[in-house]
Amino acid sequence: MTGVSATSENPIRAIKFIELLNTDKELYNLICYGVEGQHYRKTGENRIEPIIDSGYAVNIAWEFGDQFNSYLLPGYPDDVWEQTDGINDGAEYSPIVGFVFDPEPVRVEISNCEAVFTEFWYPLVSGVYQEKTDERLAAFLSRLKESGADKIIGEMQKQLDAWKAAQ
Repeated sequence: MTGVSATSENPIRAIKFIELLNTDKELYNLICYGVEGQHYRKTGENRIEPIIDSGYAVNIAWEFGDQFNSYLLPGYPDDVWEQTDGINDGAEYSPIVGFVFDPEPVRVEISNCEAVFTEFWYPLVSGVYQEKTDERLAAFLSRLKESGADKIIGEMQKQLDAWKAAQ
């Protein structure tokens, strides 16, 4: 999501810029991929190839605006946006849309699990443990269990069941 801070000195201009990012294909691709010939080469009417080590490789085009305005990168099928649109149109709503979990009954367990998560998660996903990853993952899961993860899951299931019964 993109928003404008309530403390923005120029909220109207900020909104206009966001609108441009979602409607102006040239601006969107400039922000996403840089300058043609300097940061990428066009390989077709709507296709580009990034220039390696060009100094501009943001690689998060989906964050900036309407990615349906994006140039196609190597490996993307010609109809990627049509496929994406089809997936979006065919998506089903979760049957638990509207459910809100009350964490109060398991507040202590959540706090304990958050501490374990903080200790283990980022080293695990960033590869810090290297050859000890399996061992550290097992320790992470064990510590979550000891900290009350099953109790949290059970409480959430209990609340979800009650919510579904009331629907």
